[in-house]
Amino acid sequence: MTFNERFASYLKEHKLVGRISFTLLETYKILEYWQGEGKWGRLRAAKKEILAGILHNNNYKRTAEEFKMAISPT
Repeated sequence: MTFNERFASYLKEHKLVGRISFTLLETYKILEYWQGEGKWGRLRAAKKEILAGILHNNNYKRTAEEFKMAISPT
């Protein structure tokens, strides 16, 4: 089963169909939908610099902005 098949209803409901990348908050929400709230087990911490390299091609500012929006969207 592909990602799109597994998450078709969620992607459609949240207008994410056809996307090949997601924001950090969108990724969190997809994982929460898949695993359930608080049922992910123990996650290891990662430095924002490392996440910026993985998520945004070393764009630390963009990563920091997404973290800020995930914590306080208003």
